[in-house]
Amino acid sequence: VGGSTTPGIVESLRKIKEYSFYIVGVDMQDDAIGFAFVDKGYTVPPGDSDQYLPQVWKIIERERLDVVLPRSDEEMLTISQAQMEFRAMGVAVVRSDYQSVVTASDKGSMLTFLQSKGITTPEFYLPENIEDLQEYVHLLGYPTKPVIVKPRRSRGGRGMIIVEPSPDILSERQFQRMPLEFLVQALNSYTPFPSVIAMEYLPGTDYSVDVLTDNGRALIIVPRTRLSSLGGMSQVGEIIPDTEVSSMVN
Repeated sequence: VGGSTTPGIVESLRKIKEYSFYIVGVDMQDDAIGFAFVDKGYTVPPGDSDQYLPQVWKIIERERLDVVLPRSDEEMLTISQAQMEFRAMGVAVVRSDYQSVVTASDKGSMLTFLQSKGITTPEFYLPENIEDLQEYVHLLGYPTKPVIVKPRRSRGGRGMIIVEPSPDILSERQFQRMPLEFLVQALNSYTPFPSVIAMEYLPGTDYSVDVLTDNGRALIIVPRTRLSSLGGMSQVGEIIPDTEVSSMVN
């Protein structure tokens, strides 16, 4: 419950007049801001820790909980692998199946999956070593065009780098900007070579689309523009009823 969307989620649950929810929050930080919004809070190990699930199961039994809502990628991956255990406890988990979670949480796997379904994606490459990375960055237009390099598994803008020859490194707030030679020097210190994706830089309006589906059928599609974002999270947005964007999602 340490994420910035926690207050909105809890507030939405509180507004459902037909139910009176008892909400228990967990976080790996004992001073997580979300603890101020829930009925009870527990500090737990990271979502990818071997001790995470045993701790969560103890909390479920102690608090007699009915539903689990994973929030982070690490939690989702761990919990989706243990769906049988949760089902045996009589607990519903808001999650997709494990393979879907694995695919969606890896940017390279997700873009490859979308391509296989005939969905248009940015041009991208999956380098396996530093030589691949340098070749692919140039194929994507560097130094004439900026190029995006980021970890395949990350969230909230963590590790995102805009590769360009002459960045103004003192004025950036959100993302790192650096020339290719700086990036190569930095990545050379990693052993083994990190799992990253190189992709084309796409300027223009940034859309996020919230979708509610039922067995593959879209029930609600809400396109919105990101007017201002910080750390990958939208700070200021505007709902735009764009039929082209909605049709792409549908």
